[in-house]
Amino acid sequence: VTIGDVAATTKIVTMLVRRNKQFDIRFGSDVAYGDLRQSPTILIGAHNNPWTLTMTGNLRYVFDGPMAIVDRTNSQMRWSAKDGFSEDYAIVSRVLNSETGTAVITAAGIGYAGTRAAAEFMTDPHSIAALVKSLPKGWEKKNLQIVLHTKVINQVPSAPNVVSTYFW
Repeated sequence: VTIGDVAATTKIVTMLVRRNKQFDIRFGSDVAYGDLRQSPTILIGAHNNPWTLTMTGNLRYVFDGPMAIVDRTNSQMRWSAKDGFSEDYAIVSRVLNSETGTAVITAAGIGYAGTRAAAEFMTDPHSIAALVKSLPKGWEKKNLQIVLHTKVINQVPSAPNVVSTYFW
């Protein structure tokens, strides 16, 4: 578990508590596939969470090795973390289970700062409001992926910005 995972978990748990939502925190090794199908799930982290890589491996935006994100439909679109992680990237995904209506959400960065920035984005009402203005009609019932970029200063990510989105 990285400091980015802890910070991300803290942000997401705080949001869930404020909204009076029940939750259960588990390590990836404590989650079974059936759990992902039966209840909404938020997966935090990428390279240290095999469920994230498994559940997003066939999506459009994927992690490509330990230092990059690539668009599988256009390999020219590639986002790489800078040496020393002065900049980082993350993917936020929401995939809806058409049978059960539950969602698997991922907040995962190339590095710890990207993961932390993904959770900051997901829990910031202003970021979400700005994103919603640009979303296609009916987005609430669609799967989505968002690629985020953040600058890292003194090991703390800045507010992330959206660099690419995809809905289906």
